[in-house]
Amino acid sequence: MAVKTTTAKIESKDNGVLHSVDAMWDSWKNGLSMVYASQTELENQTLQLLERQQEAWAKANGNIDKMEEEMKKSITEIRENVNQNIQNVSGKEAGKSFEEFNNRVDEISSRMQHLLSIPNQENLTVLNQFQDQVYSTLKQVIEQQQKTREETKTALEDFFSQAKSAQKELIEKFEENTKNTIKLFSFNQ
Repeated sequence: MAVKTTTAKIESKDNGVLHSVDAMWDSWKNGLSMVYASQTELENQTLQLLERQQEAWAKANGNIDKMEEEMKKSITEIRENVNQNIQNVSGKEAGKSFEEFNNRVDEISSRMQHLLSIPNQENLTVLNQFQDQVYSTLKQVIEQQQKTREETKTALEDFFSQAKSAQKELIEKFEENTKNTIKLFSFNQ
């Protein structure tokens, strides 16, 4: 009778130990999955940030272009109004002189703007290329990281599964040996 009670207690404890082993390895696996999920989320957020930065940069460039066009239209309108006023007050000859003067100023302004805009355009081009290159490189790094992470995850999951099985098997063998030892001693009494 004492043998059955002792054996039942051992089985009860061993089932608890086996559940503890399951819980331990499952928590390791879940922890690993959480780390991988957070890494993936960080990678996605980084790519999204770079995409938004590129969009903002493109929008800023577009706004600068629009602003320049609106400024040119405003200057043209002002000149036409001033020219019309000069012609009304001083005659058509004065209007022609004002128009010729404006044409010379436009030519000089255009040349200066061209000389000043070349370095700015080159800087913008280099900056855009740099942003594209950073995005492309970062995307490649992330893809490689994801591939490595998947390979590592598979290997670790296999290891966890094997370790869990080996540990459970060891506990079961220990349980079996303990039962056999108890039976051996109980038969000798």
